[in-house]
Amino acid sequence: MSEQEVKAKDVKNEQVANQDVKTESVSSNEKTEDYSVPGYRFKELNETKKNLESKVSELEAKIKEREVKEAEEREEYRSLYEEAKADRDNFKADAEKFYSIEQSRKDRLLESFPETLREKISKLDSETLEEMKTEFTNKVPQVDNSGGGVSGGKSLEWSKLPPNERKKHFADIMRKNN
Repeated sequence: MSEQEVKAKDVKNEQVANQDVKTESVSSNEKTEDYSVPGYRFKELNETKKNLESKVSELEAKIKEREVKEAEEREEYRSLYEEAKADRDNFKADAEKFYSIEQSRKDRLLESFPETLREKISKLDSETLEEMKTEFTNKVPQVDNSGGGVSGGKSLEWSKLPPNERKKHFADIMRKNN
């Protein structure tokens, strides 16, 4: 064999060897699908994570409180005022959005009431209006205690009924006569 043939075979062997390494890494990834965490361990880790998050939030609150106290001691009221103003501005957009949602809900609920009551109950909040609406709409219908039947259980006489009532109660009169 010539040197070129030998070099070509070596290159091919290297390529085959590289392919084996690639397939080994792929097969090792497939084994990770079989890995699962037991439920008790997951609960432990989840509780630990929640505890740590609560501790971090407590520490952040303490740091903020300490910074405020230090600023008050140094009489840096201007910076405190600016921080409070920034917080207020952050919440202002949310407050306006909430107010508009609340107002539209209240207007929608007021439309379900008679016009004579709208002005009087317009000062109530939307939750109270919602309760009032459900109370008005959930009334129990009156039960007819007349004795049942088409004619209401009354005995009908053909001669005493006007002509339009005779047609209406004809079936009841015929049943009683038989």
